[in-house]
Amino acid sequence: MFCTNCGNKAEGSEAFCSQCGTPLEQSATGKSSGTTSKQLLPLGIVGGALVIVLLLVFLLVGEDHHDSPEAVVDAYLEAGKEGDSEQLFDLVPPSELEQIKEDTGEDAAEIKENFIESHRETLEGEEQLREELNFTIESEIKETEKENGQATTEVINTISFEMEGEETEDEETQYIDTVKEDGKWYLELTELERLGGHFF
Repeated sequence: MFCTNCGNKAEGSEAFCSQCGTPLEQSATGKSSGTTSKQLLPLGIVGGALVIVLLLVFLLVGEDHHDSPEAVVDAYLEAGKEGDSEQLFDLVPPSELEQIKEDTGEDAAEIKENFIESHRETLEGEEQLREELNFTIESEIKETEKENGQATTEVINTISFEMEGEETEDEETQYIDTVKEDGKWYLELTELERLGGHFF
């Protein structure tokens, strides 16, 4: 064991350095500990912070709605259920957005604003109907068929509502079309318009 102050070699049983009098640190085995807990603390903090950052990155990347047709359909169904107009707009294919810009002479921000406004107006009418009928819908994504950068995903919707005091449950099959552009998947424009979002 060596003194951390002057470097003098000391016996394992000594509590103080015989050369300079500095207290000698002892480990659980009676030998000096090369690294103190105070020295390890910053490393622990940095390590913990790194784990948190990596976890956040993983979660954010994992939520990309454009990874697959199923991810797009899931985002579409969720946005329709939650009334999330901005998430719906995020599913617009870039080529379609460019075409709308050309047709309307508006920029992307104006187009987005028009879409969100029209979708929210539709939602207001639907909300009243949902409350009156105690309307709920549960969707289950089934099979997807892909061909040449296009895909159709089958979705089973279970619809429940009350009419004249009686609960009714119905099941319908929906087919949702998606398209691939620049390695990412997007929703066909007609699907967005079915939810009441219009661009002009």
